[in-house]
Amino acid sequence: MANGYGTSSSSGTSAGLRSTNGQKKNAPIGYHYMAGGQLMSDAEHLRKFGGSSYKIIGGIEMDFTNININGELRTFVIKAKKDSVFNLEIKDGDGNYYNFDLEKFEAKESKLSRVLMTKDEYTVNIVFPARSAATQYDIYLIADEPSATKHAAYREVKNEDGSVNINSSSGSDCLMLRKVLFQTADAVLTITPFSLSNATAYTSLTAVSDTVTSSIGVSTGKVPFKISVTSQNGKAFTINQPPRPNMFAAFVTRTIGDPITISGEDTYPTARAAFTGDDVNGAVTSGADVRMDATDISANIALGDKITDTIDGAVHAGIGGKIVMDNNVAGKMSAGDAITGNPQLDHASAIGSPFTVRELNPDGDNAKEFSIGDGNGIEVKFEDGATLTFSSKVNRSLTTVAGFPATETDFTMSQAIQFRDDQPLTFSPAFYYKWSMANSEGLVPGVNIKNATNITGNPFITTEADLNLDSGGDSRRRARVEKTEPPVFTRDGTTKVVTKTQAGNIVFSEQQLDALKDDSIKFYGYGKNNIKSLLGWDVEISNVQATLTVPTTNTAAAVDNSVTVTVDSGHGIMDDVTTISSVNIDSSVADPKVTTIASYNVSSAATATLTLSAAQTLEDNELLTLNGAGQTITITGDITVKNAEASATLRLDIDQFITATTETA
Repeated sequence: MANGYGTSSSSGTSAGLRSTNGQKKNAPIGYHYMAGGQLMSDAEHLRKFGGSSYKIIGGIEMDFTNININGELRTFVIKAKKDSVFNLEIKDGDGNYYNFDLEKFEAKESKLSRVLMTKDEYTVNIVFPARSAATQYDIYLIADEPSATKHAAYREVKNEDGSVNINSSSGSDCLMLRKVLFQTADAVLTITPFSLSNATAYTSLTAVSDTVTSSIGVSTGKVPFKISVTSQNGKAFTINQPPRPNMFAAFVTRTIGDPITISGEDTYPTARAAFTGDDVNGAVTSGADVRMDATDISANIALGDKITDTIDGAVHAGIGGKIVMDNNVAGKMSAGDAITGNPQLDHASAIGSPFTVRELNPDGDNAKEFSIGDGNGIEVKFEDGATLTFSSKVNRSLTTVAGFPATETDFTMSQAIQFRDDQPLTFSPAFYYKWSMANSEGLVPGVNIKNATNITGNPFITTEADLNLDSGGDSRRRARVEKTEPPVFTRDGTTKVVTKTQAGNIVFSEQQLDALKDDSIKFYGYGKNNIKSLLGWDVEISNVQATLTVPTTNTAAAVDNSVTVTVDSGHGIMDDVTTISSVNIDSSVADPKVTTIASYNVSSAATATLTLSAAQTLEDNELLTLNGAGQTITITGDITVKNAEASATLRLDIDQFITATTETA
């Protein structure tokens, strides 16, 4: 701690400053004796008489990473000008003070008081004890005002969410400088095998997991792990390739928000399959409610479906605003239909001002007559015998299914459109590439979705540019995950783990059905980078190996130069994979392969009749070794945790290196 103060250098006056008085009594740290014997603080002398500047504390250097729950020794280094004086106080989350002499926390107030810097650095070691739960430590470095000591100018550093990063900021505008440390509870990484395909052959398998324990934010050395999978009786496993570190995957569950239309995107690419009764039951002459022939249309269409119709043709004769057809118009058209079929009509339609059907039988005297709109002033002539086509307004504007009234045959449109009776309608569900999410944090390139209820195909996160859509000539690659809101950071009070959420938009490689909205789905990604992004765990996996537990069985009867062998147990045998070895197997040729498993009793008796690729002569109850397949595969390896976050699960996708079969139905 402090040595002798020496001669103060805080004054530039001619008055002599002394660290001792005439009785050779030492002045307290931060004080001096004037020529007349008066005791004065260095700071007061500086303010009253001027002279040298304040002595500056540069800051405190230390390891700010989280403290291991089992306790640690941490070294603090205070950087300051020689002759600076400081106080140091440390408090834990329970309000206890660190006793620097006893090296422990206690209720009684304690601190390092008025420490004189005899050089530019002061080093102190702090013993942080083992804890049963996470806690927080507040470190207060206080400049001594009487000794004319102050902190360097305050420089603020902010976190991503705009809050102040206390530990990264430096200096202080007051006498106190605060830092904070967290002692975090252990986090557990569970390593477990899983099957993404969930194929029948994996049904009811037994998975044995392993765990790695690490303090939050603390790295570990290389730690071995061992996991295993065991098939249900009647099923068998074989290793088709060595497992690799990039076969390990991470999962997170997130909720999909609203779809977002990308410029150039066709959001209605595919019509629904036709269903019985997909045409209008009774003409619609007003309003937006439509009755269909189907008994329950909700089983065939959905809210948001785009509605279109098929075009109907007719032969007519006439000119001007009223046209007389060869047949009754009620079955051919409806008010509002666009008319095409000659150059003038087609041109008007092309420029967005089509001629339309204004009214059927406008005068009430001719069922074959209809009137037309003016087509934006374009003159048109109708030739006798010409063929016209009539296209509903639903083909020229977006009209969607807006609701389902109580009657099962009815639906409501998003706008009022007239339909003729029996007019066939086509319904197209909406698909989108881009979706909003309340929390897109951690979703990066290579992250995928699979096996979700409303997922189409096998989509992965991509960019708008990668979709090759016409986006208004903008060829720039957009962010793979667009952040739309500032991040939100939350610190768990028990574990001291900080979690981050951030709203954003994601783009899938394949269009997804509108029904995906509000679904909670699993995103998964393979390999080190995706694991870190999704789970926050920075891990290195190495030395991964898979070992098959080789099954054995005994012959149930003697075999005399035959390919048929009955055995006590067929468990773990795989057709066209398993080979058999024993003392009586002819070693001059390759071990015979099991080509057929018959009469396999999967119950506890487990007996089976095997057909081999070559005839053998075997004794009764002879021990057979069944190579190449089995029921249990053990996976071992090493994992190094470089950074741990909240407890999570790391999964090994066994589909990628194990073949599973069902050997009996």
